[in-house]
Formats: sequence, C-alpha cells, structure tokens
Amino acid sequence: GRAGRPQFDNEACAVIMTENKNRLKYEQILSGNHLIESNLQDHMIEHINAEIVLGTINNMKSTNYWLKSTYFYTRLQRNPSHYGFHSDIPIQSMPNLIEEISMSNINELS
Repeated sequence: GRAGRPQFDNEACAVIMTENKNRLKYEQILSGNHLIESNLQDHMIEHINAEIVLGTINNMKSTNYWLKSTYFYTRLQRNPSHYGFHSDIPIQSMPNLIEEISMSNINELS
C-alpha cells in the first residue's frame, strides 16, 4: 500500500511492521544502504492483462507508456544487468528495449 493521500496531504507516515529477523533489512532500506529492485518482470503479463481490463492499456503505445511509468523502468535504466540485459545499454536504446519487452509480453497474452 501507500501512506497518505497525495491529493489531500502534504506529508504522510508509514509504519513498517515485521519480524525481528527482518529488522536489519528494513533499516538498511530506510537508510538508503540497500537498493530495492523491481519484481514486475516476474509477473508482468498478469499486470499488463489487468491494465488492459482496466482500460489503461489498449494498444502498443499505451503499453509502452504504462511500462515507462513503473518502478521497473526506473531500475532497468540504472541496473539493466539485474533484469537480464547487458549493463552497457545506452540510455538512448531504452525506448527500443521497452518496445521489445512490451511486444514480447503482449504476444504471450495472445
């Protein structure tokens, strides 16, 4: 979930409740010492299908637009090797890569 209501509030408070064994992990995340990578690629087809049902996605252009709005896209630009791509992909090639990812997932749905 998310904390706060951006359209109404200027600030928010989030409470993380976890088992003691996970405490260090979350403290590192909060301090900025631990990077969080996206897991969207593991279930992207399901998410794209849900966005199609919602009407957010209705063609390849809207698929690319949606994908560029995700945390997956943000992390893909910074750490492509984590997602199975070469780490030296130029930033100018990202739109082509997003189109390939979108097309691959749409094809799997059909």
